[in-house]
Amino acid sequence: MKRLTFSDKLPPVLMLLGISLFTPLTQAHPHMWIDANVQMIVNDQGQLTGVRQT
Repeated sequence: MKRLTFSDKLPPVLMLLGISLFTPLTQAHPHMWIDANVQMIVNDQGQLTGVRQT
């Protein structure tokens, strides 16, 4: 079993530090809901031939 050293733990620590620095910026964005529908288009054999966004 490999023993974890400081250099093994450093990348996750840096990643968490980076995420925590940008968290206030990401929480400040506005939220809105988008209502979207998709219609699958199939041919006579039942194969998908297209997708229509309605």
